[in-house]
Amino acid sequence: MQDRINFSAQIYNACTLLIERGAQVYLAGGAVRDYVMGTGVSKDLDFEVYGLQPNDLESILGQAGVVQAVGKSFGVYLLVGTTNAEFALPRRENKQGRGHKGFMVEFDPTLSTYEATLRRDFTMNSMLLDMEDGYITDHHGGAVDIQKKRLRATSYAFKEDPLRVLRGMQFISRFNLRASMMTLLYSRQMLAEASTLSKQRLWWEWYKWGTLGIELGKGLEFLRDTDWITLWPMLEELKGVEQDPGWHPEGDVWDHTKVVVDNAKFFAHGDKLSSDDAMIQVLV
Repeated sequence: MQDRINFSAQIYNACTLLIERGAQVYLAGGAVRDYVMGTGVSKDLDFEVYGLQPNDLESILGQAGVVQAVGKSFGVYLLVGTTNAEFALPRRENKQGRGHKGFMVEFDPTLSTYEATLRRDFTMNSMLLDMEDGYITDHHGGAVDIQKKRLRATSYAFKEDPLRVLRGMQFISRFNLRASMMTLLYSRQMLAEASTLSKQRLWWEWYKWGTLGIELGKGLEFLRDTDWITLWPMLEELKGVEQDPGWHPEGDVWDHTKVVVDNAKFFAHGDKLSSDDAMIQVLV
């Protein structure tokens, strides 16, 4: 496995120690997605560990470096090093209220990989890479969706966190995707819970849209397709505002705005602006 992805010695050592104790260790989430896409692997790594109790997981990781319990109540530990890596036990999430905090979380080391990955937001983020043999487990068709440039909710559990709609916006912009009909439907049904999201969480997804995205206009169109554009009336009202076609053949002010943000990001990339400066250029 270490020959396929350039993990640090610390990460490789931690995974080896866990496997030697009988655990199944999987790289999960965005790192596997990026690996399948061929865009490199994120510096922030998420691992899921099956077959161990929390105390055993923490103890074994401690042999590889400094460990911080970032979610001890449901089995999430951070291995601090040159690359930050989270090791988590598989868990169940049961919706009991509104918003992303409105559900109970419980870890379960015996959970199957299929059941555990049902809680992942999109199929492209639900793949698991076995740290022992390098085999990729793809229960939900994430690789096919990547190939078809399709953004698809993994399961009905997508609706547990309304922030996932904004994540969809920035993923569409970053990877030039189109949303499946079910993803659009789920997103519309989640609009009522948008008020539960903090400004900080909303802003972070907008920031990733502007700094990591390429096709920014497509992300905005996704917001319109899901009705989430109504949360930003100044954007919503751009649709249908006509312009002189002699000067603006692209269409109304909404279409013009999509062209502008795409061009702003293109020039920000060409000028090698910092993330913050690129975001400013997109917004102004």
